[in-house]
Amino acid sequence: MIDCISGLGIRFSEPSEVRTELFRINALLQELKVTSLFINEIIEPDSQSRAGVEQFVTQGLITLNLCEANGVLKRDLLVWKMKQTPHSLKKHSFKIGQSGIEIATKKKTSGKNT
Repeated sequence: MIDCISGLGIRFSEPSEVRTELFRINALLQELKVTSLFINEIIEPDSQSRAGVEQFVTQGLITLNLCEANGVLKRDLLVWKMKQTPHSLKKHSFKIGQSGIEIATKKKTSGKNT
C-alpha cells in the first residue's frame, strides 16, 4: 500500500512528471508480482484524481466519499474502473463498523400491490 500518492504532486510540478513516476512505480510493483493499493486524496468530489493522471496508470479506481445529506454525514463508494471485471456503475452507501466495511444493499421490491 502506498499512502498517499498525492505527495508526488509536491515533488513534481507537471502532471506528466507525476504520470511518469507512477508508471515507474507501477512497473516495479508488477515486476515483483504484488497486488498494490495506491491511496490518493482528491479535492473535487466528482473528480477521479488529484493530478489528473493517476486513473490512467491503475488497473482499478475506487473513490470513497463523505457527503452531507440533511445535516448527517454519509459515506459512499463508486467503482469507476476495474479492468477485466464487470462491476456496478452506481454509488453504494457503506458504513465502517465493528466487523469492518459494510456495503448497504438496496431491497428489491416485487412491484405487486399487496
